[in-house]
Amino acid sequence: MGDIRATCYHGSGHGIALAKAGDIPKSEWGEAAAFIDKPLDVCEALSKATSYETDECRQGVFNVLVDWMETKEYGFSYDDKRPFAICNTQPERRQFACYYEMSMKLDRVANFDPRNLAKVLNTISTARFRDTGFRVGIAGMVQHVVGAHGQDEIFAQCSELNDAYVGMCAQSIVSGLFEHGRPRAEYEAAYTFCNSKPVIDRGVEKLCWEEFSSRLYRFYQNDESRKLCNMVSEAYRTQCESYRK
Repeated sequence: MGDIRATCYHGSGHGIALAKAGDIPKSEWGEAAAFIDKPLDVCEALSKATSYETDECRQGVFNVLVDWMETKEYGFSYDDKRPFAICNTQPERRQFACYYEMSMKLDRVANFDPRNLAKVLNTISTARFRDTGFRVGIAGMVQHVVGAHGQDEIFAQCSELNDAYVGMCAQSIVSGLFEHGRPRAEYEAAYTFCNSKPVIDRGVEKLCWEEFSSRLYRFYQNDESRKLCNMVSEAYRTQCESYRK
């Protein structure tokens, strides 16, 4: 995997958060700061991490927190009406990681419908975080239908939204198919999707192949990803090669 180092930092965020949880007295359960502030400090003190890797570690911490919210552990619960309330209390450097991970549960909040997801996110004033929530929410929906061609229905629903959402939807479906697809063959369903008539007819083929190409280099080593680039439509093959590290 091209992203194995960053994945290691993300997993470290999980471990740091889980280790800290054992020290929190029951009187402080439900207080997010007691559970995440010190683990986030540790992430930010990792001297050999790049800024990207530091943020992966932060995301790992928030990932554990949002899972506790969803399963109602340590006195937490996920607030369907105000899912990002905790993110707004974080310093700016930690907000993206928080928004990203809190968005992981929006598939359920939106009843697995992209149209509902767009409505949920309309309450967010910052475009960057709104787009992040949509992308993560769509990728989350894909994990429930991967292997069953449910991505086609998701895209059909996305196609009722404005053009900006449709493009993000196509990219997020590809991301979800890679993240949740059959190991070592993650590209297959994404390849079929980018070649599909609805994607071409909706004019988001270029965006679809961009996401496909970038994901190849996340999931496969250079030699293998180079071969898979040859599968990409000729018009976008050079673009695929540009992602090589």
